[in-house]
Amino acid sequence: MKKKQGFTLIEIIVVTVILAILLAIAVPSVMHYIDEADNAKYITASRALAQDLKIALTKDYYNEKHDDYILSKTLMDYNNKTSDNTQVVILRLTFKSKSSSFNIMPGTKYTNVIDPTTIESYTFYFGDPHAGNPDHMTVNQYRTALLKTVKKYALVYPNKKIEIHNV
Repeated sequence: MKKKQGFTLIEIIVVTVILAILLAIAVPSVMHYIDEADNAKYITASRALAQDLKIALTKDYYNEKHDDYILSKTLMDYNNKTSDNTQVVILRLTFKSKSSSFNIMPGTKYTNVIDPTTIESYTFYFGDPHAGNPDHMTVNQYRTALLKTVKKYALVYPNKKIEIHNV
């Protein structure tokens, strides 16, 4: 008598159930790693942006006479997230007098009218626009406006946004 070869229906069902359980465990882990990779991309880009701005602002500071403000900490990148895909870079200026001002973008002057010791913070967001601020700039607008220091972001992230806030 010839022996039957193959799998029984029960064996196939058991293997299918085991594979389904393994997939149910593995898929969330894989998705978590994908999200972490996306976040790492934005954090790396924000650090590069912070460095580019720091260089540009430091050159500007040393190439011109500035009697009205101090770049005590030229640029700090906090990489705080305001939403899942938005990163933050903060520029801090200390103004010397009530009439002090700083042109952070061509044609846009920020003036300290409160107190000479006030530290003014200007926050640069990039990533997906978050709710609550519809007035965001595109990477191309921002690149043109701010010393063309973020040109590479227009190429790397053409569909992403950069926002500027006075906080």
